[in-house]
Amino acid sequence: MPPDTQVTYWTLFQSILSDPVMLVALFLPFVILAVVLYFRLRLTRRLTAMSARNAKALDENSARWEEAAARTEKMIALLTEIRDHTAKLAAPAPVTEAPKSE
Repeated sequence: MPPDTQVTYWTLFQSILSDPVMLVALFLPFVILAVVLYFRLRLTRRLTAMSARNAKALDENSARWEEAAARTEKMIALLTEIRDHTAKLAAPAPVTEAPKSE
């Protein structure tokens, strides 16, 4: 095309804005990209918050397990002490030889 019949940028811009199909085709990729980025950011924030809650719950659960283990060890020590003390109190009777029968 010779330069005098070329379409100017302003005319091209006006034709894109005046045609609804061209307008949608122009802005739809940007809208899709914006929506995808928005939901990605939202998902990232939700996962970060959930991770923080899970870490806190894990710490609390770990502390509970440690307390339970300590209580169990104390209970075992107490039962062992009771068993040893009972064994000292009830000493076995001396073994006597049975009479031999012929």
